[in-house]
Amino acid sequence: MSTLAPPATVSRLAVRQHGIVSGAQLRDLGLSRAQIRYRVGQGALLPRYGDTYALPGTAPSPLSEIASATLATPGSVATELSAASVVRLPGRWDSTPTVAVRTGVHHRVPGVVVRRTTDLLPRQRTIHQGIPVTTIPRTVIDLAGVLEADLFEQFLDRLLNERILGIERLSDEFDRIARRGRTGTAALRRMLVPRLDGLIVPRTELESRGHAFLERYGLGGGTEQYRPSWASPVITSVDVAFVDSRVIVEFDGRRWHDRDDRFEGDRVRDQIATEHGWLTFRITWQQLKFDPSGTARRLRGTLLQRTPARKREIFVPSRRGSALLSE
Repeated sequence: MSTLAPPATVSRLAVRQHGIVSGAQLRDLGLSRAQIRYRVGQGALLPRYGDTYALPGTAPSPLSEIASATLATPGSVATELSAASVVRLPGRWDSTPTVAVRTGVHHRVPGVVVRRTTDLLPRQRTIHQGIPVTTIPRTVIDLAGVLEADLFEQFLDRLLNERILGIERLSDEFDRIARRGRTGTAALRRMLVPRLDGLIVPRTELESRGHAFLERYGLGGGTEQYRPSWASPVITSVDVAFVDSRVIVEFDGRRWHDRDDRFEGDRVRDQIATEHGWLTFRITWQQLKFDPSGTARRLRGTLLQRTPARKREIFVPSRRGSALLSE
């Protein structure tokens, strides 16, 4: 039987993977498919999910099950309850191993739940305890779609109270992937809103970042705190006005738009501006943080369309500006 024992390199690899190795890894180490089948028949390799194997003596555990599931599904990460188990979030997370792969990958592994997703960002993937897994913020967002609302709310408050996860970090990740129709989006938004210190970014910080954005992308030339001739109690001044283009730029610091008085008031302001031939270009806090180059490109195009031809050169990107827009 000693001749059937896996080589030392296999044993070391299995130790790092909770006693599990994949057929692909064994083949990379020089074993043929026939040799793998022979070792399986002799009990030197114990089949697990898909084309994965446990070494004799490996005690079954949630981590070995999840390690086997991710190895059996190349390119996957543990997600939802499996991810919560791997990263040791507080609670009981016994479940069928669940992994996430990008849409278009057609893995089917008996005994493993395979989620296909289009919005798993590279920064939301990590390695924990030797297992590829979603990061804690992404795991929490995914759990909002699978746990009952009351249970999830208790879990969320425990994470925040024990400082396992900060509300700002969670809300930033939520901003990146939240979309209408995504399971759990509406429920998580309802829970996040009252737990944020405030839905409005401080005005001084917002204006500072907004004006730095305009300068960085070569979009200066506007008049700050401009008071239009048609100003009224509803519109006293605007953040930035490009008078020749009749374009108003407003920086919006709310994290999410709710149907509140401020939201309705902004719509009235925009309608009054339109009535007088002006277009309002609203730039959100999320756009300043996550998509500045795309926002600059759209604003530049708007200004070019609405600026008289003889003055358009001030909005034509320089070589430096073009580099910035491509970042």
